[in-house]
Amino acid sequence: MQQHALRTAAYANGCLDHDEFEREPGLEPVWCRFLHDLELVTLPSADLDRIEGVL
Repeated sequence: MQQHALRTAAYANGCLDHDEFEREPGLEPVWCRFLHDLELVTLPSADLDRIEGVL
């Protein structure tokens, strides 16, 4: 799960383009926040905000 959350964060931070993310997607934004709140993945607050803002 952590790897997929990091991939979503990379997309939200502009490190992956849309096609790259479509070929190998990460998690849906709501899952990133949910899993972070459950302490199942770790993401910085800034990444969570970008994920929710971009996606």
